[in-house]
Amino acid sequence: AKNITGGGRFVPDDIGGLIQKESDLLAFQKLFGSYKNAMNVIANVTTDLAEISARDRFYNIIKTAGKDQIKRGTPPINGMFTTENIAQGLIHGALNNLGSITKNIYYQAGVMVPKGLIQAGKTVGGPFTHGRNFSSGAVTMVALGNVRYALTNPGVFAKALGRSFNTIQPQILYRNKPGVNYIAGSEVSAEELKKGGQALYRFLLDEGMVNSSAIYRDVIGLIQDTQKIGWLQSIWGKLGRRTKSFIKGAQQMYVAEDDIWKVANFFIEDQRIHDAYAAALKKGLITADKIPADLEILKMATKKIREFMPNYAYVSEIVQASRRSPFGNFVSWTAEQIRTNTNIVMAAKADIKNPIFKQIGYERLFGWGFTVAAIPPLAVWGGMKMYGITKDELYAIKEFLPWFSKDSTVIPVYEDGKYKYIDFSRAFFYDVVTNPLQSVITSLESNKDDPVLPAVAKGMMAGFARLVEPFVSESIWLSGWFDVYARGGVTSKGSKIWNEEDAPGDKAWKTMKHLMLLYAPGSAIQMRRLYAATTGKTLKGTEYEVSDELLGLVGLRKAPLDIYRSMQINIDERGLIYAGTLSGDPVTDDNKIIEQFIWANHQRLEAFNEMKRYYDAAKTLKFKEKDIKAIFKARNRMDIYKMIKKNKFKPLEISDNMKQKYKDMSERKGIENPL
Repeated sequence: AKNITGGGRFVPDDIGGLIQKESDLLAFQKLFGSYKNAMNVIANVTTDLAEISARDRFYNIIKTAGKDQIKRGTPPINGMFTTENIAQGLIHGALNNLGSITKNIYYQAGVMVPKGLIQAGKTVGGPFTHGRNFSSGAVTMVALGNVRYALTNPGVFAKALGRSFNTIQPQILYRNKPGVNYIAGSEVSAEELKKGGQALYRFLLDEGMVNSSAIYRDVIGLIQDTQKIGWLQSIWGKLGRRTKSFIKGAQQMYVAEDDIWKVANFFIEDQRIHDAYAAALKKGLITADKIPADLEILKMATKKIREFMPNYAYVSEIVQASRRSPFGNFVSWTAEQIRTNTNIVMAAKADIKNPIFKQIGYERLFGWGFTVAAIPPLAVWGGMKMYGITKDELYAIKEFLPWFSKDSTVIPVYEDGKYKYIDFSRAFFYDVVTNPLQSVITSLESNKDDPVLPAVAKGMMAGFARLVEPFVSESIWLSGWFDVYARGGVTSKGSKIWNEEDAPGDKAWKTMKHLMLLYAPGSAIQMRRLYAATTGKTLKGTEYEVSDELLGLVGLRKAPLDIYRSMQINIDERGLIYAGTLSGDPVTDDNKIIEQFIWANHQRLEAFNEMKRYYDAAKTLKFKEKDIKAIFKARNRMDIYKMIKKNKFKPLEISDNMKQKYKDMSERKGIENPL
């Protein structure tokens, strides 16, 4: 009452209480009413308290329901669940919080668009990539321990593969059955869902298990990030119906090649969980009322597949954002390999501790261990036995491998008097995990005379470099321009695009040819080799076989070993370095010449060791002595050839010509002779 004057005007509370302005008084009256109407006081307070209580109860229901959903199978977005469209919106919305440069229209046009289109052409647009994408996923059945059903219950295994084929998209051969009318969150028969078809695919889509290829989503996401430009959409709109259908079909096929193994593993996982509960019930470990409903078991199976097989929805925002960088190629695949392989091992250990799922845990741990530790060496051993290749011949073959296969798992081949090799790592789904160990083995093999620990360290560094390469290497788009401008016509691996003596027109033509081959979509290099093999032509003097090239569809191409060309490239002599001592300025560091002399001889010794390895490897592979000699003679290196043949090393010396140059410089400049 003190807050209202006789004239009806408001005054603040003179003791500094709660009511300091008119809105405070109105809020106070609303909550507690006034003396004029006591019933209103009770009604207002009751209503407000009821609203607070109802709101609190509503939020608690959402929280509890969310926890229940997560227990049944964690959906794809950070432990929460939603529809596919909202999920993608949340993902892309979060990623848009990147630096402003990626939103710049010129950056998108100059970096992101060409990078995305080139990567799409190399994956979705390549028939050989499609074949390898499909075939490589088969080994996941072994790694997850699900291949056991192929031996113990082939009917279940065959049905899983059949139903998987009937579920995936696209439906090229025939239309999949629509199945039960499934809507997200609805109660439906698990048995009806497991018949496959569109209903099951909708269920798996809502569970975040399918249509989540790490490589495909990475590439398409990069293209979608550039929609601000608009001209990509304009070009798409001008394409013909058949062209659009072909591109869309290729995209759907790439996803389907990934989905088919996910769905097949899902069916086996569902069966394994059912079998585990049935066995536990029979042993008296649980009662029938403790066994989850069939639909819940289906969701448990989808959760396992999301955890054990690459899924773009689980790629961290930082990794997803790196696709917009000028660097890196297909970074999500490597990140997902690290996540899923860790999950397989951790889940197996957890299942082993659970009496219900103990057998599943042991089978999964054995399957994963056998896959990463036994399959690669068994493949190599099988090739050696099949073609009668010795261990020394295998090591010799590895000396002549191209740079991109140096640390790979290699299967040796010997046919019609010619040595070939299969880069098994290109076909192996889990190469990201096995390659670091393979790099250590390769380092030990190629440095037999070196101490073990330095060789191991060198191999570990090489393995780590290959692991992080997708994140830090130049993108395919950027690499081409670096080759031409930054490196002056030399590729990142040292190959020359043109010679300095070439005419400007020749340089331009060779540059265009290099960029066209580098950026070309549709497995252009593989198709070029296949065409040469079909027509009986050679490429750079190398002959190719049709059957060998077709094996590239499953990543097992038999590549010819060009010993002659490798010897030509690797014959090298490293000379002294006189940097900073012939400039005409006084040399104040008395040790400079000595340090450079020691370093140059160290480099020369390494070069001699490499050339000696190549020489010995060529002899092991039955390369004729006269041909080896001819290569050294053509390079004017007969002195080196004689030393290598006798296994001798001759250190570099300061030549009389260089001694005279230093003497002339000191007399001309009036400075002390550094020598």
